[in-house]
Amino acid sequence: MFVRLGMHDERPGGLTLSPACWTASQLVAGGAALIDVSGGLAGSDDPGRGPGYFVGYAEALKGVVDVPVLVAGGIADPRMADLIVRSRRADIVGIGGRCWRTRTGRAPRPRRSVRPDGGASEAP
Repeated sequence: MFVRLGMHDERPGGLTLSPACWTASQLVAGGAALIDVSGGLAGSDDPGRGPGYFVGYAEALKGVVDVPVLVAGGIADPRMADLIVRSRRADIVGIGGRCWRTRTGRAPRPRRSVRPDGGASEAP
């Protein structure tokens, strides 16, 4: 089971660190095999702290779960991603959004998508 634990997207009223740690531990106890610490569920964007703004959250969650923790949040530099993993602050780094921006600032439309059965299909 994959679980995306959307923190509070740096917005008021969202899931904060203490309840997120408890939730992650319960999800793992229920069978989750990966915890994804990222934003975007409430339209989040860089809160002004620069790249890697969810790394501290991922590091805290790693302290309470025994499954891999993925972190995202403005990370586009592969050296930064490497440092995050080597320093064991997260196990996996998601870098998609920042790397796939076009010159217009928008992400390109995917040409293919993956179906739940594992096959690929052309995007609509």
